[in-house]
Amino acid sequence: MASGRSKGRRDANPKALLAGALAVGVTSVLLPHLSEADVILQFFESSYRNTEHRMPDIFMAGYNALWIPPPGRAACADCASSVGYDPFDRFDLGSSGKPTLYGTRGQLQQLIREAHKANVAVYVDTVLNHNGFSNLGTPGFVESGGYPGFVVSLPQDIDGDFHNGFLTTEQLGHELDGRLGGEIDIAQEKHHRFIRQPVDAGDARNIPVVGRTADGGIVLTGNQPARDSNRQFYPDADPASPATLGNTAADRHTPSGFDLDRPEAGDPVEENATGLLLRYCKWMVEVVGVDGFRLDAAKHVPPFFWNDFFDQAVFHIGSGGTTPYSFGEVIAGGSADDLSKLRSYTRKDGFGNRDVLDFPLFFYDAQRVERHRQWQYAGAGARQCRHCRWRPQRWLHRRAVRAKS
Repeated sequence: MASGRSKGRRDANPKALLAGALAVGVTSVLLPHLSEADVILQFFESSYRNTEHRMPDIFMAGYNALWIPPPGRAACADCASSVGYDPFDRFDLGSSGKPTLYGTRGQLQQLIREAHKANVAVYVDTVLNHNGFSNLGTPGFVESGGYPGFVVSLPQDIDGDFHNGFLTTEQLGHELDGRLGGEIDIAQEKHHRFIRQPVDAGDARNIPVVGRTADGGIVLTGNQPARDSNRQFYPDADPASPATLGNTAADRHTPSGFDLDRPEAGDPVEENATGLLLRYCKWMVEVVGVDGFRLDAAKHVPPFFWNDFFDQAVFHIGSGGTTPYSFGEVIAGGSADDLSKLRSYTRKDGFGNRDVLDFPLFFYDAQRVERHRQWQYAGAGARQCRHCRWRPQRWLHRRAVRAKS
């Protein structure tokens, strides 16, 4: 997989590179700087600490970038099978007392620092389409507070920040608002405005918690917990607030205004669900230090979100004023309509910096490999592939080298 972060990178070793890349199922992305041939290694099923310790191997193999799993707290935090695609709290990257499946925020940032020393970029899998499996119909979930930063239901909107829980992406016409794999779909177009990570318990704008009445109706019962530590997730919009810190104008601030010297200077603001998702992306780049995103289930998110909001949010927030590179998951075949859909989710116009995974090439190569496998076992009279030498993987490696050159 090629990446969009190229400057100052060494040449990759294609043989060592692709042997590892295909082992973890990486497909290619077409980029503007094709001559520099950067390649991303999908590094999953590994703790942050282990990945950090493997950095010399990653460097020596010639990789230019890593793609790591969703880092936030998963809804099924205690399930060994959950790798993070069922988000519960995106901003909870794990702490020493309560790590995620992969470790802690500190360990993630240490991994990023070590990767950057090796001239390796870090792209994080990012889920902006949905949350976990629980919704209004899950016993006790609404009353417990639901997903931090989101409202599962409201008196005036039974589905809250989400779409109808009875719809699925398999139903005709519901690719953009149905549940994908059972996970509750975020309604990026809704405009319920709250302070979604409360700081002051007395602020009437804080995101509510709801409960049910005896007849099954929805009623407000309180607010999600207010924590002063939530300030770190907001930009420092007012250098004089909070007054206890004094003036923070001289501190180091990121392009979006996050205070790197005193994170507790952040100022909470009202926003809708889309605003929270965009703030999360900014925070991951500007504070946590990732270099960009793999955008999960991108084709199930309305195009307006990417074109009108996401691209604007990440424009020039990267290192040196660059726009972070992103690559989306848009599963499609090889027909003209499929390729048109793939192109509709890319943007390389100097403002956006988005590509998509090349699933048509992946499916094509997978079919060719399967045919080679069938030839291998066809009997003594079968024709041997001169490239594979009875090993179809070698053919796929060679083709992938050509695709990326």
